[in-house]
Amino acid sequence: MAFVKSRHYNKNPQRRKIPGVGAEERRTRHRPLTITSITANIIDPTRPTVLFAEVPIVSGVVPGWTMGAETAIAVERVTDTQWRVVFSGAIVATDEIVIPFEDLAFRNSAGGYVNQQTIEVA
Repeated sequence: MAFVKSRHYNKNPQRRKIPGVGAEERRTRHRPLTITSITANIIDPTRPTVLFAEVPIVSGVVPGWTMGAETAIAVERVTDTQWRVVFSGAIVATDEIVIPFEDLAFRNSAGGYVNQQTIEVA
């Protein structure tokens, strides 16, 4: 006589995975776009130069970056990884630029936003 083992499947609906339409959606985390440095412009103090670690994709939206009462009003390309952000007033060294959460102006090729942070202008 052969030994027969009956199989007991997990029938708990909370643990069962249902393939196809309506299945659990997987959210992927995108790596963020990092800023290497922000440098003040001596010739035109309203246009600090931003250096990114990789080539950003610019959406055409004005960045929501602020420095005190000054706000960003435009973006200009210098090189692939260097961009000038035009502010409404003068930005000098030791000022701090505040970058909001998930600002739509710059993204990387993986879809990541620039990190929410406060960066000191060099």
